[in-house]
Amino acid sequence: MLTETSALMRGIRLALRAEMQKRGRSTKGLAGQAEVGQPGLHRFLAGERSSMQAAALFSVAFALGKSPAWMIREGAKLAKLR
Repeated sequence: MLTETSALMRGIRLALRAEMQKRGRSTKGLAGQAEVGQPGLHRFLAGERSSMQAAALFSVAFALGKSPAWMIREGAKLAKLR
């Protein structure tokens, strides 16, 4: 059974991937703009890494033109926590 935290991380992963696809963004380009490591971002988005530091996730959200609040709200919705 998933904990709420891991479910939220899964939802955030889905929200970020959907927004990246919508905007036609690559992991490499997004990592560069967000100034986060591309390998770590790739592993998180691929589900090979269960979490990322909040500051890194916030930078990714901002690089997509979204707020951290959007990322958490969409993640919770996709994880069915709300």
